[in-house]
Amino acid sequence: MTATFKQALDIAKSKYPHEINHYEEYKDYFVFDYDDGEVRTGGPLSPVVVRKSDSEALNYESVFFDLSDDAEDVGGIISEGHIE
Repeated sequence: MTATFKQALDIAKSKYPHEINHYEEYKDYFVFDYDDGEVRTGGPLSPVVVRKSDSEALNYESVFFDLSDDAEDVGGIISEGHIE
């Protein structure tokens, strides 16, 4: 069953140790983070990724920076916004 935005947000909140105020949606993933204007790809404020197909919470780097030959192309952002 495909994860809805709300389900993915709840999963991200349970895994992410900081306030979540921003999201990006891709074809197969939701990405959640705390946006304060700084670009982060690692460390404690690194975004959390939730795969839509199985609701698995994943490390941002392992999905978006996988340089192996068989790495999945995550594609472009479908939607993006702020979470109150």
